[in-house]
Amino acid sequence: MPPRIRYKKETIIDIAFEYVRKNGWNGLTARYISDQINASTMPIYSCFKSMRQLEDEVVKRAMELCMEYLTTPRTGDAWIDNGVGYVLFARNEKYLFRAAFDEEHVDLRKKYDQLMWEQVGEGLRAYARFRTLSENQLNELRRGRWVLLHGLACLINTKQIVIRDEREIRLAVERASRILLSGIVENVE
Repeated sequence: MPPRIRYKKETIIDIAFEYVRKNGWNGLTARYISDQINASTMPIYSCFKSMRQLEDEVVKRAMELCMEYLTTPRTGDAWIDNGVGYVLFARNEKYLFRAAFDEEHVDLRKKYDQLMWEQVGEGLRAYARFRTLSENQLNELRRGRWVLLHGLACLINTKQIVIRDEREIRLAVERASRILLSGIVENVE
């Protein structure tokens, strides 16, 4: 009897992730993955209780990649960098952005949204421009900017507006962030 081939959970996640990265969710099936590993669907269901569990792993990995984009230094200004990073993720990772923000995966995304909110917030605690803001003002600023950035990211992702290079994205993020900050400072509670 030939030795049994064991399939690693990570290999299956890698295949699913790369598929979604290139194509979105449409067409991702256990049969597609099994064809890629030259096996039946049994290894997939021995690693995951359901395709939904595998999808959650794909969303988790997409959110981790998004966090890499958010925390990559680009301008020397951490606040601008995470905004630019978010918009670049939406532009560069079209299908992963959509997969992570679709209605089917809201619960998992909320978990990662909270982690990202905390991690980015931690990185901004010592940010010089925010030292005079109260906790409420800072949260209001961050929520307002999130709405703006997510809107910009969605518009770029769906090509409703076209911004061709990172410099244009940086300028849009800088302007909007500056306007939001000045509005918060002017409306001191």
